[in-house]
Amino acid sequence: KRVVLADNNRKTADMLRQNARTLGLDKLEILNTDGLAYLQRSSEKFDVVFLDPPFAWQDWENLFASLKNSLKNGAMVY
Repeated sequence: KRVVLADNNRKTADMLRQNARTLGLDKLEILNTDGLAYLQRSSEKFDVVFLDPPFAWQDWENLFASLKNSLKNGAMVY
């Protein structure tokens, strides 16, 4: 139905928006924000979540706690 992309790098988010326009992807929401911050303030529930944190990132406990409230029953996290 809909895809939400969150990236805290403005250039990356801008490039994603440009690519989405080029490809005509109108059900794609691209946010220039930290993904964890987005999960903590959003009430949206997801079926599938793809995670790509920086390699040195270590805040897994906080991430999984935030994800717990953002997943539909049977959701998959990759």
